[in-house]
Amino acid sequence: MDIIKLIHDTMNICKEMTLAHALVGGQKLAHECKSFEESKDWNFFESIEQAKEHILKK
Repeated sequence: MDIIKLIHDTMNICKEMTLAHALVGGQKLAHECKSFEESKDWNFFESIEQAKEHILKK
């Protein structure tokens, strides 16, 4: 749960500062996040390269 709170807080700071962000993580973390209301809709990328591509497409 601590990591989820950290990610959540970091994402909020990025949004406040209008910084693009994407999540990179393994299936275990992605699965754990699905268990919580505030993180159930988060999308994780398997690599930094995939995350970068996603950000650049926006």
